[in-house]
Amino acid sequence: FEDIHDSNVHDAGLIYDIGIGGVSIIIERELKHGTALRLELDLEDGMGPFVAMGSVVWQDKFGTGKGQLMEGWNRTGIIFTDMDKDKIQRIFRFLYNHVNKSKV
Repeated sequence: FEDIHDSNVHDAGLIYDIGIGGVSIIIERELKHGTALRLELDLEDGMGPFVAMGSVVWQDKFGTGKGQLMEGWNRTGIIFTDMDKDKIQRIFRFLYNHVNKSKV
């Protein structure tokens, strides 16, 4: 992700949850509510990065147990702000494929 108002703020993280309305990611950095972001998400669908604009709507601590993997990292909720028909369809395809893989 990259803060669209501060090019010095960019980082990588892990997708925790995703839907057509937004995504929650696990990141080390703390971000303020309302921070506008440019996201590049790897949906592992062979179509390259899923690029979307979003805004931070919440953040909480992840891995709070001492010695736990990713201790002190942040789970961050981001609402998508620029979804169009193609992006919505791509998310639906990703979710459909992901659910079907998990049933096997």
